[in-house]
Amino acid sequence: MADQEEEDLGMAMRMSMQHEPPEPKRSKPRENVVPVGSSEESPEVKNRRLQRELMAAAAEKRMMAAKSAAPACSASKVEKSVVGAKEKRSGGAGAEGQKGVDDCMGRNVNSGKELSPAEASQLFSMVFGCKVTKDILAQWTNQGIRFSTDPETSMGLVQHEGGPCGVLAAIQAFVLKYLLFVPEELNKFAPNMAQNLGYERSPKSECVASDNFSSLTEDGKLRALVRSMCEILFLCGSNRKAVIATLSILDFDIEGSEDSLKDEIIVRALEGVSIESSADLQKILRVNTYTTHSSVFQRLEAMIPVFRSRMGAMLFLISALLSRGLVIIICGFSIIKAFQTVE
Repeated sequence: MADQEEEDLGMAMRMSMQHEPPEPKRSKPRENVVPVGSSEESPEVKNRRLQRELMAAAAEKRMMAAKSAAPACSASKVEKSVVGAKEKRSGGAGAEGQKGVDDCMGRNVNSGKELSPAEASQLFSMVFGCKVTKDILAQWTNQGIRFSTDPETSMGLVQHEGGPCGVLAAIQAFVLKYLLFVPEELNKFAPNMAQNLGYERSPKSECVASDNFSSLTEDGKLRALVRSMCEILFLCGSNRKAVIATLSILDFDIEGSEDSLKDEIIVRALEGVSIESSADLQKILRVNTYTTHSSVFQRLEAMIPVFRSRMGAMLFLISALLSRGLVIIICGFSIIKAFQTVE
């Protein structure tokens, strides 16, 4: 009798802790069972029954209390994690400029799609070859896309290292096209360019005389750069799509920050970052695909500080290759190799 009561009590407590009704208990029916609440129920049996009901009710009450406390506990943990991440990134800096850097780095945005290991391996081999030296990697990971600060060469992109010269030369050619020959095209898809980049737009035409390159405004040069990059990527994508590559460690929002602060944020984020293998590339590279010129222009416009960084030239080359398509490029190499073999 006592064993049966303990079993009933255990079942009552289990029922109180389940979301759905449990499977019915399949035990042998007891003989001569007195109905619950019957006048024939002895005081001892009645007390034990009431005790079981009280214990089951207490267990159910504890379960309900635990459920209500769970969301608050989870929210508290998330909040502490966010605060901890910001404190870790800030490094305890107290200056106003440093606070701006940390605040921007704390605002995450969607950075894009991750490449598969196979795609990353193909891409790494395509850019750097099968056997790449640290010197070559250093050349490609320390070249940004920036204009010269010298008034006499203000339309020119500055090259610090060998290697990415082909990427810079292609962009430079399109920049000169827009600045010298079709400056009227610069206003396409660029209604907010001056405001976003912190420059005042000149009301005059951006077309410059061949002997007065220093008259170019920063706004005009940046619009020419973004327009050039946009056109190149769409040409690579057969005018159907453009792929823009970035790094997962740069997945924070710097829109609205001062121009110098944007550069500082990017520099801090890239401290200690190196790409020495396809695994490194796959880990931090993120890509987004676009199908309209306006969306590509807006994305490139927002990413100008990233392309100015030491990873800029490499990211643009990767964007161009992915816009073209790795499979198409590999097939093209195979066809060229086949013709060379025949000759």
